[in-house]
Amino acid sequence: MTKFTKLPKILLDTMSAMKIINNVPEEMAIQAVLGVVNFATHAHYNIDPVFFGGNIIPMSEYFIALAPTAGAKSTVYKMLMKGISKFEEEEYIRKISDDETYDLMYAVWKKKYAEDKLKLTPINLIDKNFMSSWNKNHKAPEKTKGANYRVSKATVNGLINVLNTQPYAGLFSSEAGEFFNGHAMQKGKTESLALEMLTTLTNLWDGHPLERNTGVDNIKTYDRRFNMLFMLQAEMAKDWLSNSLYSDQGFVHRLLITHCKEWDMPPLDLTRIPVIEDAERKLNPFHDRIYKLLKRNIRTKAGTTLQLEPELLLIDRDALELMAAFSNVIQSQRLSKYTDWNGFAARAYEHTLRLAATLSVFDGKEKIDIDNAEAALELMEFYLDQRLSLELGGHSKNSNQIIVANKVYSWIKKKGGSIAHSKLTHDGPRCYYDLTVGEKEGIIHEMISRELIKMEEVDTGGKVKETRYVVL
Repeated sequence: MTKFTKLPKILLDTMSAMKIINNVPEEMAIQAVLGVVNFATHAHYNIDPVFFGGNIIPMSEYFIALAPTAGAKSTVYKMLMKGISKFEEEEYIRKISDDETYDLMYAVWKKKYAEDKLKLTPINLIDKNFMSSWNKNHKAPEKTKGANYRVSKATVNGLINVLNTQPYAGLFSSEAGEFFNGHAMQKGKTESLALEMLTTLTNLWDGHPLERNTGVDNIKTYDRRFNMLFMLQAEMAKDWLSNSLYSDQGFVHRLLITHCKEWDMPPLDLTRIPVIEDAERKLNPFHDRIYKLLKRNIRTKAGTTLQLEPELLLIDRDALELMAAFSNVIQSQRLSKYTDWNGFAARAYEHTLRLAATLSVFDGKEKIDIDNAEAALELMEFYLDQRLSLELGGHSKNSNQIIVANKVYSWIKKKGGSIAHSKLTHDGPRCYYDLTVGEKEGIIHEMISRELIKMEEVDTGGKVKETRYVVL
């Protein structure tokens, strides 16, 4: 039985096809589907949240799917990328042509700029008002729009560079562990880098401009849009979700996170080929809709091709009442039911709005209606439940000790489940043998405290009893 009943039919059919092809759990499928849909829609509209004092908000969302090891993340990711890939291929061809035109225009401009500047008098050059007007009339041609819409690896400067040449982009990766656990996102010696990246991603979610001021350039990117679709191993998530740096900056509360258990892939049965081919054909309406949304003209402010001027997406009265009532219930439970995720619950209304807007634009509507609101509430209830059931586990500073302890435990089991201390010291596995005396004691203590083994003293008839480690 599906967890979702209110979603648009194309999205439900897409998730059903993913289930048939690779038995993809809904916790993974929904993130891939919504991440792609949000990417294709978020440049077209802003939202009037009504209750935010006149502040308009963007539609962009950050989707994170936590999967088990070998959880077919890449397979799930690639399954829904056909529409985006087709769009990007055409954009790269367009950019090649635009670059050729730009090179010619720039050469003409550069020559005329130099010629006209030679005509200026010394008095002209020191007259600030004159030079300000002159420079406006001799402005260089605008650089061509970029075509790097999906970014898989990022630094702050990298994101600024991308959004300095195009109006929107997305951070997409089926192996996001490298990003979250990389030097730019970790606490410690590089905490300033992590804070800079977290601030950047938070600002982009909020729709704020990015800024870079150096001796080389002075860049400020206004009215850009940015979303994320990341899939990573659940084991890697605990390193940063349990890191206070992420929650203190409000970053974690801006994420929509799902997680799932191990699942069985369908058997490689040749009789399933017709069934798989039929399911793949059922993905085509999704691919087609995404492609059309990406090809749709986006509104930009006069005089620029990069600064977005999205239309304003309004909300039906009935839809607004429904979402407001839902938010009020969640707010009343923030300090009881959602204590551990108070910051996320506090943003329930805004997340619901962004989800409803994403579905509305995908459906081709010009306002959020009651159907979109009901579907968004269904999704938000699901995301809240996913937070409550998210078990991160602890993050040990001595993770290598835990790894070695597990290996030594397995080695003792293979040796019959009992080993003398002297034999373990001299003949144990290499990962243990090469350690110092103190480090070896730490490994033994780790196994005993976790009740993997127990220590026994055996009387062998000698003056000193033999110490043995026995697997429990």
